[in-house]
Amino acid sequence: MSDSQVSAAVAKLYDTYPFPPEPILDEPPPGYNWRWNWLAAYNFCMGRKPQKQDIRILDAGCGSGVGTEYLVHLNPQAQVVGRSPGI
Repeated sequence: MSDSQVSAAVAKLYDTYPFPPEPILDEPPPGYNWRWNWLAAYNFCMGRKPQKQDIRILDAGCGSGVGTEYLVHLNPQAQVVGRSPGI
């Protein structure tokens, strides 16, 4: 199977069975979960605030991008990249 055939099969899978199944919105996602906020997660794990806020976040295996959307809206100073396997 060629790379383009694999990419087409993965795209078809996500189009048929989106994951996560929540819709992608053009507005901040509803609710708030501290784990999606880089500053809150860092402070929780390290017990202190980070020295810088302009960071890059990779959402590896992002599926449909719903989680990436949370990361973008809750980390406005970060550069966020979503990457699904096979695409």
